[in-house]
Amino acid sequence: MDEFLTTFAFIPILVILLYFAVIIFVFYFMVKVLLNQKEIKGFLKDISEKLDQKED
Repeated sequence: MDEFLTTFAFIPILVILLYFAVIIFVFYFMVKVLLNQKEIKGFLKDISEKLDQKED
């Protein structure tokens, strides 16, 4: 019975670690998407500038 209680005591700790893992993953994914958007915006700006030069 004592082993069951010690095992059961770790469940809340595992839940908290799971929440932290989800928060870290969401933060990592958000930063990755924002950096990717910045890179795409710069790429599109370069294309726009090149097209403007061809029109002149």
